[in-house]
Amino acid sequence: MHLRSAIEAAFGGRAFARPLFHSHPGGLRFALSDGCSPIRRFVVALQKSQMICDEIFAIEGSLVVCLQVHAERSHFAHRKHIREMLEADIDIPPERSIWCSPAPTERELEDGGDGWLIHLAFAAPLSLLPHFLWCSMAVDCGAIRPRTSCNIYLFNLQERLLVWPYDDRGMDVVGPNHLRLSALFHKYRAHLNEYELPAMLKTFEPHIECSSKRPLEETEPKR
Repeated sequence: MHLRSAIEAAFGGRAFARPLFHSHPGGLRFALSDGCSPIRRFVVALQKSQMICDEIFAIEGSLVVCLQVHAERSHFAHRKHIREMLEADIDIPPERSIWCSPAPTERELEDGGDGWLIHLAFAAPLSLLPHFLWCSMAVDCGAIRPRTSCNIYLFNLQERLLVWPYDDRGMDVVGPNHLRLSALFHKYRAHLNEYELPAMLKTFEPHIECSSKRPLEETEPKR
């Protein structure tokens, strides 16, 4: 099946809705970074995201990756990001799906693009998972390379799970597979985003009340 069609079928055409966590009720949001120094935040975020993603993708042994780029409406706009992937030892296969869609909200227009989203989807071996996570965690760590300026979405299409590690601060895991999300909620509860915990408790432990305070900064990137 064409990867675009497979992604849209698995997630009801809303795989890239923003904000992702709030657009997919019943999902998970993890807090990743810890510590004050940029290196410490990066290392801890990489370790946590790898641990959780290993659980999500281990059974399949592979994943589908989609790079999302804010750019003009041109299928050549993704070439810069392919070069960035090569710097991270990621060789994108020739079997790929590329499509363009209008940015759905004003927020997307403010993120530095020209009102269009270019998507580049391809299958990748599980051995490249650490490379994709590295690029995602390094996106706002200027001194750490290689890194990329695009959004990286990771799909387990068989289990209908979508992972978006947006930067070293956090990672969203969403999809219609409530059973797997519930298992992840209970296994990695210590790493859940505290501010979003009440919303997650309503889904996975509705009998428990929880209060939380809004963090000083937003947990989802502006880009």
